Amino acid sequence: MDKKRIIVARPVIRLLPAVLLLMCGCSDQFMKDKTNYNLISPDAVYSDYKGAQSRVDYLYRVIMSTTSEQYMSAFYTTGRSDIFSQSTEEYSGISTSNYWINRAGVNIVDGPDFFYFENKETNPWGRIRECNDVIENVLAADFTEEEKKELLGQAYFWRAWVYYQLIKLMGGVPIIDKVQDPIVGNGSSEGMAVPRSTTRECVEFICNDLQTAADYLPEKWLNESVDYGRLTKGAALAVMGRVRLLYASPLFNRQDDPARWELAYEVNKQARELLRYTDARFPGVNASEWARMFAPPREIVHPEAVLFTLYSIAEQNNKLNSWENAIRPKNIYGGNGIDVTYTMIDLFPMSDGKRPHSLDYRLLPASEVQYNQNLFFLDRDPRFYRTFAFPGERWAAYADLNPVRDDSVGIYLYPYAAQDYELWSYA
Repeated sequence: MDKKRIIVARPVIRLLPAVLLLMCGCSDQFMKDKTNYNLISPDAVYSDYKGAQSRVDYLYRVIMSTTSEQYMSAFYTTGRSDIFSQSTEEYSGISTSNYWINRAGVNIVDGPDFFYFENKETNPWGRIRECNDVIENVLAADFTEEEKKELLGQAYFWRAWVYYQLIKLMGGVPIIDKVQDPIVGNGSSEGMAVPRSTTRECVEFICNDLQTAADYLPEKWLNESVDYGRLTKGAALAVMGRVRLLYASPLFNRQDDPARWELAYEVNKQARELLRYTDARFPGVNASEWARMFAPPREIVHPEAVLFTLYSIAEQNNKLNSWENAIRPKNIYGGNGIDVTYTMIDLFPMSDGKRPHSLDYRLLPASEVQYNQNLFFLDRDPRFYRTFAFPGERWAAYADLNPVRDDSVGIYLYPYAAQDYELWSYA
């Protein structure tokens, strides 16, 4: 019995070295067989213009401003109904539980952590890597110069846009201008630790990217039925003007260097000359036309739009605009409105076009119309009534909303029809 076991075992032992040699001899083929064919290689994506354009379109999806929290957990560029966002336009989304107030002012104790996000769609550094990936691969691709400029202009803009959001919060940050290899130095991450740059260096880097974008992008896309909403030369110049103004402001310009203000003036002047209002269809001479500039009929391409997000009216599309719902009163199915500060209210003129007495800004003449801070909504500029809601204002809605009654308690939960709603607040 034992002899039979030995005889059977010997051929296996003799074959083992041959099997090992066979595996070693075809190691390259063996590794190829382990390739994940569910992934598309960069060579395949950037082999044609349409594939590269899809990568640029992805940048719009994960970077562009939106009212949705799905992709903007890092940056909110629209105001939110919390105390912090009422104080500054530079950042919003912090609730009262995230900061505390002491005698020295407001101290942020739980701001956003931009260095340890795992999801590249919500991590600004992941977004920067995506921009760098597009830039490097498009530069190496076999496209026409015109095609390269269109793609690169958009990628350079979005990289600058992410860095712009970062410096508003933290000043100088590390500048990553290429796709980093995580396996450099045999996995030791050697060369991946990039030191923090100064704010000045970051501002110059951002403005260089925006200038490149402005040089590459068209003033207007020829096929607006397909490309309406894409970045333009004017958008790049307008954002560069904002960056220069921020850098010239007291936040960064402690010595009040006049050269920064002069440079900001020149950039904004260039943007204004390019984007100045010329369309006779939207003169804005009265309140209704002024409101129409912000919400034109769907078939008209908006001539005033510079940098904007396109939303879908299809419920199955996740790019939906929740802003309209958020600002409507709760008893007409809305989100209960967004709080407004007196400062914003008083920036609107009185009915004679002059500043209200409550706005202490001496360069503008004071209004001759009597101003009552408790009745701030009387005798205001017509645009005021297209912007704010206050007790007694009729707020008609296009939606077919009807009163909703809860028979279990015998009251109307939503007692107003859409066309007849009048806003009243009680305290």
